[in-house]
Amino acid sequence: MKKLIALALCLTLLFTLASCEIPGKTPKPEETETETTQLITVPEKEPVSFEDATHELSIALTIGLRYTINEDSLNYPSSLWDIFGWFCAYSSKKGHYKELTENQISSLQYAIRPGKTPLNLPEGWDGSGWVKIERTENGYVYSFPGYEKNFDEYFGNLKFKIKDDENNTVKVTVTDEENDVTEDFVYTYAKDKKAGADFPYVINSIELPEYDGATEYSADTFTYNDLIESNKISSLLDKYTSVKIEEINEEGPSTSWYYRENGIYYNASETTNPNGEILHSGAYGNAYLNDCGDHWMTYVDPYNDGYEEGTYALDYAVNGMFFYGEIDEVEDTEDGFLFEIKDAYNNEDDGFKRTYLIDKSTLALKEMKGLENGKEIYSVKITYDEEPEDYGIFDSWDEEFRTITVVEEFYNSKGEVANGAHDVSVPKNVEYLPMYDEEVNIYVNSNYSGEYSYPGNDIDYSIYVTNAMG
Repeated sequence: MKKLIALALCLTLLFTLASCEIPGKTPKPEETETETTQLITVPEKEPVSFEDATHELSIALTIGLRYTINEDSLNYPSSLWDIFGWFCAYSSKKGHYKELTENQISSLQYAIRPGKTPLNLPEGWDGSGWVKIERTENGYVYSFPGYEKNFDEYFGNLKFKIKDDENNTVKVTVTDEENDVTEDFVYTYAKDKKAGADFPYVINSIELPEYDGATEYSADTFTYNDLIESNKISSLLDKYTSVKIEEINEEGPSTSWYYRENGIYYNASETTNPNGEILHSGAYGNAYLNDCGDHWMTYVDPYNDGYEEGTYALDYAVNGMFFYGEIDEVEDTEDGFLFEIKDAYNNEDDGFKRTYLIDKSTLALKEMKGLENGKEIYSVKITYDEEPEDYGIFDSWDEEFRTITVVEEFYNSKGEVANGAHDVSVPKNVEYLPMYDEEVNIYVNSNYSGEYSYPGNDIDYSIYVTNAMG
């Protein structure tokens, strides 16, 4: 198995659930006469305790967050569904949840991300061996055999200690005995009337471990967590004015710049394809930009609020190059620490590996090489503190913006519909298309008809989005 990019604790698989079915109306049963009516008193279900509702969830959150050290990762489907998988794996070991119903998944989504749009299972995960979906007369049921199978192998060296503090606060102390690391993760919960019965408490705040940013490392003192934290784009731009990534692979060379101005994160990229054509793309906060010749197209991530706040995807441009696994064979060289990482998701000896060279004081990645049977098949070089190039991508972002209205009509698996609309402000030469975690159709007419095509520059317009197919 070959992976060119591996986000921490994120499987590099893709899946979108099949298009939703809209069931017809249930026929009204025939009326029958009865001689007597018997009243049956159903006892009320005993409320779920705070411990039952939060402890196993807190453990799963800790497993997911300790490798990203970024609360924003909960806003992305792969990270969130990883947590669902580890939740079931850990809970089943305790004799509790071995699978989750559709309603329980919804309750967990709300408990972790209250008030936000639910995130669908990523494309390709169902049937991968990690996740299994079964349809029953009561709805979908999700099981996570891959997570259950691999839990002990991945996390058997971790010890968890839970303590309930005042004000619905849970502190999880996790000890990594192999690496002699102890970390505290603190979750504050709140009772919420909109929450599901199984998980009536929602997360109010999360406190992650703090890292001291030590600048003295040796070949055997830095950890995987140190690498991930130190190589976030936001962390790197706290130390350097810019990050320049140059990559050479079989598709051709590419250069990407990352920098920050007035609190906004920028990315500008130039790629040469196999035909020699030069292509440009970029990001302004969480707005991803592609060159369409006479205008720019932007795919905006709806799970971050505002361009200035959209730093998640940029944060993982560098540390996403690190395999998730065990640091191996560290060599102290004149240019930095040189090492490999044993890929935890690929135990096969297929001859593919990566080598990494990092700075000794900041742990910033300097070089990465992909090798297959000893032959270099791609390489990445990263330099810092150079004057960034933007290739003219952001020229129009200093000019007057226009308004694009997005009207949405979404159905769930029960055929229930949710409608909504919101306005987006973009430059007058920027085409806007929203990103979703499921297949959608986009139309130009309010009755959801008329194949979408770009309406043109300089005008305000509306688009109509639905997940109803056909």
